[in-house]
Amino acid sequence: MIGTAAPELIEVTRFAEVAEALRHPKLAVTLDERSVPVRGGTVLRIDGEAHTKRRRLFNRLVFRGGHQRLRADVLRPAIDRELAAARARASADGRGRLDVVAFCYRVLTELVATMIGLDRAQMRTDIEELFRLQAELDAFPRFKTQLLGAAPLDTDGEARVEEALARLRVAKDAFSDRWVRPALAARRELMRRHQAGEIGDDEMPSDLLTMVAAHADPAFEADPDLPVRHAVIDFLHAGTGTSVGAVAHTANELERWWRDHPVDRERRTDAAFLSAAVYETLRLHAANPAEIRRATEDVTLSAGTRIPAGRFAALRTGMAHRDRDAWGPNAEAFDPRRVPPPGAAGYGLAFGAGAHMCYGLPLAVGDDGVDGNIVLLLRSLYEAGMERDPDDAPVYRPGVAHADLRNFERYPVLIRATA
Repeated sequence: MIGTAAPELIEVTRFAEVAEALRHPKLAVTLDERSVPVRGGTVLRIDGEAHTKRRRLFNRLVFRGGHQRLRADVLRPAIDRELAAARARASADGRGRLDVVAFCYRVLTELVATMIGLDRAQMRTDIEELFRLQAELDAFPRFKTQLLGAAPLDTDGEARVEEALARLRVAKDAFSDRWVRPALAARRELMRRHQAGEIGDDEMPSDLLTMVAAHADPAFEADPDLPVRHAVIDFLHAGTGTSVGAVAHTANELERWWRDHPVDRERRTDAAFLSAAVYETLRLHAANPAEIRRATEDVTLSAGTRIPAGRFAALRTGMAHRDRDAWGPNAEAFDPRRVPPPGAAGYGLAFGAGAHMCYGLPLAVGDDGVDGNIVLLLRSLYEAGMERDPDDAPVYRPGVAHADLRNFERYPVLIRATA
């Protein structure tokens, strides 16, 4: 890789063309060999029949009321418990203090671990280590395009990427051995007892590892590393990272919005207003500002962009979300009163589009935008009296210069000491 460059990526930046390209059947998801330890085998990185089967499997967890049950049974109790703990630590000024980032990671990890079938309380430290290592790798500038060879790394950069990948491999192995493999073994024992008639349907959990134990997707059985090293850990990242960032960024954007529109502060617990604010935040602070696709045949998009067979295209969703032709003359501004372009969701392409749209969308935003995880978290915090802590400023994660791409390391707030 050092010193060699693949053909330059073809940039797609207009909103209409990016949306079209994400849905195009001749633009395939792709992986470089070195990115396999990060995302290999996950549902967002496979195509064809394998993708269709895996997607159907995962959809069982969140559709047909699945996401509402998870919020009611897991997320809401976790939110209430963490808020009560913060109130119990209230200082002499009568205010509880909490870090929104840590708070959201804790409660969302419980939710996603329940979807997987893991012991959500005991493994928190190991999960936090995985997140730290993943963030370390993500901090390398233009990591995706470097893996594809479009922007070759120097010797020192190559060495640092390899070291980060090695640490991530070791952490994934340790996490799988300690938590996932035993949980999968326990689910297989439950499945054996169920098939033997020893336990009924109502005693079987509804989670990913139970589906794996039931042979719902033969690919998991063909490669037993798949659920333990890729799909499970990707669940943990996908189910937490986007939502955590969205909560902190929305709170931050609203603080600025309310300075110029104080009347809207009264709407801080209104689900419809919060949903509109979340959509704007997702549009401006997308967790993934670009998607890489490879043309399996010559492709010409509707506005004339050509992607020859075999070439890679960077679908710049971050830039598409600032396309003034689609989003208006103030496209770069946060505006919860914005009317989205015809046929587009308010969050734009933050969750992708087409066959590879994020399977966690129902969890994140719900059925109608007002009952998803992100709005529930924000509404719960505002109902608890959330305000920025004047004595403890937010801290961004290091390593990313562009303001729209940065995530918060900490976002300290105050809440009331009483419910």
